[in-house]
Amino acid sequence: MPETEKICDPGPVTDDAIDHAAVSVADDLDEVVAERLGAARVSLQPGDLLVEGRRDPARLLVLWYVRKSAWWMGFVGVAVAYWLGRADEVAIDITDTGRVWREVRSPLIVLVAAFVIRLTNNIINRALAFPMMLEYERHQTPRTGHFVWITKWLDRRNLLAGFGRIRMSHHVRQEALRRLGPTGERVARLDGIIDRLNVITFVLMSLVVVLVRT
Repeated sequence: MPETEKICDPGPVTDDAIDHAAVSVADDLDEVVAERLGAARVSLQPGDLLVEGRRDPARLLVLWYVRKSAWWMGFVGVAVAYWLGRADEVAIDITDTGRVWREVRSPLIVLVAAFVIRLTNNIINRALAFPMMLEYERHQTPRTGHFVWITKWLDRRNLLAGFGRIRMSHHVRQEALRRLGPTGERVARLDGIIDRLNVITFVLMSLVVVLVRT
């Protein structure tokens, strides 16, 4: 007679065995997921946000330092506006239109200049980010559905704003300075200079406002 195969009894299943099996399965799944994500991960480096060559890094840095300088211009404009607003006892010859224009309008001109600089800076920054936006869209599936032109316009506006902000980030600016070589090392000193100037003008503006209001 043929021999019957003996089946070994594994014994009772304990909670510890169940927990061990669950942890083992979870670890295997983590490895699979990590492997899949690692293969699909796209690493965006600071240099990817800059066009090859020295021209684009130079333009980016010019925009950054001009944008940064708009702060101290605004602080100065506010301080001068407050200060002249308090000097109501000073006699001004209204027949001298040139002097009236300089005394009354100069604070507003500084403030408007600071606002125009920020606005123009944002427009130019988004225009310079246009090549990155086109490169991004080139790898995406075509849009479908109704009103495609509206969604396309909205997407491009958001993409330009996003790429523009990323281009102004610290690491992208550092890459731009690196590409400029020795010139970038000298230009980098402007960060500290403008930072100190912004702090000094902010403190002076605060003092003027406090003096005027007291």
